[in-house]
Amino acid sequence: MILHIPHASTKIRDTDKFVEAVKDEAIEELTDWYTDQLFSYPHSERVIPQFSRVFCDVERFRNNEDEPMSIKGMGVVYTKGIDGKDLLKQPLSPVDEEIIKSSYYDKHHREFAIKLNRSLTLFPEVFIVDCHSFPATPLPYEDSSERPDFCLGTDDFHTPVEVVNDIKSYLEGLGFSVLINTPFGGTIVPLQHLHKNENVKSIMIEVNRKLYLVAPYTGVKSDDFEKVEAVITGILEIISEYEISKY
Repeated sequence: MILHIPHASTKIRDTDKFVEAVKDEAIEELTDWYTDQLFSYPHSERVIPQFSRVFCDVERFRNNEDEPMSIKGMGVVYTKGIDGKDLLKQPLSPVDEEIIKSSYYDKHHREFAIKLNRSLTLFPEVFIVDCHSFPATPLPYEDSSERPDFCLGTDDFHTPVEVVNDIKSYLEGLGFSVLINTPFGGTIVPLQHLHKNENVKSIMIEVNRKLYLVAPYTGVKSDDFEKVEAVITGILEIISEYEISKY
């Protein structure tokens, strides 16, 4: 199992225009707070970039032409904030953007692919879990107003239906609401294997921040944090059992 945890960091890297100009609000609202703590499982690999998505979002397609969120100024390198207004006082040049992509985005995806390919030499299948959280109320740029407790993101080629059903039943049995691909859809797979290798499985797990943070849900853990952590461990156990059944 590989846990891909792309949005847990609040760090802005060494581009002065970012350090000086990024709005605190963007960091607070767009960080997947503590997902690096909520998602942990024995014998799993973890891939966690040490920089904020506001600086470089490794979940986007590299080219703006391929990335739907680039229209909203939220491609690999964000130019707009959650309010749709310019994020930076001075726009980055194409050269600056390419430096960020090559130094951070490309490096992350190389490391991700290396871990996946190494795991594929050891196991018949490898399951990627794309680990996220989302704000309790929709942000202005979002297309869906739905706010379940958990959202499961799937891909028709890479996500086993039985795993989705088992996780959904498990969560609903605990009293949580669950939606599939709403308000967020899809899940990550390295391009080398995307829709090509059926031995790479993937699912996205999105947890509503109201379940484990104190309002306004921007960084302070609630008393339920450990409970939610245990629930997520239960999800990962379901995935692990699926993996074991393939050996």
